[in-house]
Amino acid sequence: MRHGLVGTYDRLKQAAMLETDRPHALRQAIMACCNGGTVSVAGVYGGCIDKLLFGSLMNRSLTLRSGQTRVRRYMRPLLERSQKKDFDSRTRRKAKTCS
Repeated sequence: MRHGLVGTYDRLKQAAMLETDRPHALRQAIMACCNGGTVSVAGVYGGCIDKLLFGSLMNRSLTLRSGQTRVRRYMRPLLERSQKKDFDSRTRRKAKTCS
């Protein structure tokens, strides 16, 4: 997958060991989230991320939630549920679309 100029910038920073994580998914989650929605980051993160879309978080009233997760235990069942699109992972209700 190509990420354009920002992706090239990220790869250069990672090669120089100035950035330790890959922020593409987080940026994409922020841009895909509905106004007033919640972006949840679950997993094991410990790196530095540059060029985070903080202005978009603020202007669109997004909530950013994060926490360490037992990834090996929960990844497969959560991925299967997400692919079925049968619930909202935060509320455990039927998923709704942005309007």
